Amino acid sequence: MVSTMSQGTCLDIYWPDHDIEVQHSDRSRYNSSRLGALDDFGNFYSSDFTNQQPLAASDEGVGIKRRLTLDPDGNFRIYSLNSLERTWSISWIAMSQPCRIHGLCGPYGICHYSPTTKCSCPPGYEMINTTNWTEGCRAIVDIKCGVTQRMEFLKLPYTDFWGFDQQRLHGVPYEVCHNICMSDCTCKGFQY
Repeated sequence: MVSTMSQGTCLDIYWPDHDIEVQHSDRSRYNSSRLGALDDFGNFYSSDFTNQQPLAASDEGVGIKRRLTLDPDGNFRIYSLNSLERTWSISWIAMSQPCRIHGLCGPYGICHYSPTTKCSCPPGYEMINTTNWTEGCRAIVDIKCGVTQRMEFLKLPYTDFWGFDQQRLHGVPYEVCHNICMSDCTCKGFQY
């Protein structure tokens, strides 16, 4: 199962850190093979790693049964089997901070720790499906194009909605971002 799993499909969504340029994360941007394998020593190899250095399970070595899993929370983990207790434990994890997993709280959802991982919607939004946070949040008031509506932006400090960018501008004043968003009826907000 592992050798046929496409590493690019599993990890490109959220890992490595989206703020790190490809050349600094030791990843290959243009890779058509997308192969990954977990060997008997607990090393995970991927054709995406430009330096070809594997990721290693914390209990690296032979004789331990392991599995590589993309879990329902969107995190990629290596599990090792304790053969005496017949239990699986995590021996490597891609994202140690769950809120950094893209899509964990869905579109427009906000992930935070208090003290465990929790999702919430920003002011003016509500949860789409009360049993599934991955569906995210929707605006309580429908913003319509071509209709004049009173708009107001709320500051959400330390909040990032990465992955939903329509455009990215560098070195422009705050007013430019504000005016671009106000003139585009599909714009829900901007980050400055």
